[in-house]
Amino acid sequence: MQEDIDDLENISQSFTRLEEEQKEFYLKMEQSAMKLHNYRGERKHFLESKLRRELSELEMPNVQFEISLKESHFNALGFTDVEFLIATNKGEPLKPMNKIASGGEVSRVSLALRTIFSEFDSDSLIIFDEIDTGVSGQVAARMVEKMKLLSKQRQVLAISHLPQAAATADHLLHVEKTVEDERTRSTASYLNYKDKIEEIARMISGSKITEAARLNAAELLKSSED
Repeated sequence: MQEDIDDLENISQSFTRLEEEQKEFYLKMEQSAMKLHNYRGERKHFLESKLRRELSELEMPNVQFEISLKESHFNALGFTDVEFLIATNKGEPLKPMNKIASGGEVSRVSLALRTIFSEFDSDSLIIFDEIDTGVSGQVAARMVEKMKLLSKQRQVLAISHLPQAAATADHLLHVEKTVEDERTRSTASYLNYKDKIEEIARMISGSKITEAARLNAAELLKSSED
């Protein structure tokens, strides 16, 4: 109680001391944030060049990509405001990616970034949650190749609606939702070869599975094994 009384009697001195400590901590925070900001500026060119190369392999040969760094408000990661600028077609100016990129382009950038970062982390598991949204054809095939390549070094779990991805998987699981007793339940089951053909054919043709879709699914599975 006496300590509390002393603190109250000397509250002006305590307030001055706290203000000085606050200034000191703020200065240290500002110095650390500036150091981090400068480091990001030095390293952004490395990421830009790596990303352009990855995107070129994902059927975006003329893409231009730049990382814009500006000083902004403090947060847990410093005071750098980061914005991705992209031009997907030759001759177009760079614009914010979140305003002009399509779903398929965002998917390819996400996969490219994950591929690059996998070189520097030790994660044993990578989860792709519908990262291939909005792509098809040759682009889809390229993205599946990237995911397959990543699976050589670590485990890859991909939630996908792409027939190419399903056909390439080492293990294919079918996830289904049912309602029982007013509750929704999700179940996952491994598919054997016959079930794989049926499920991939369903992904190709929709609810009405045709014989042509089955033949296509079987061909996809055969190609992935080769």
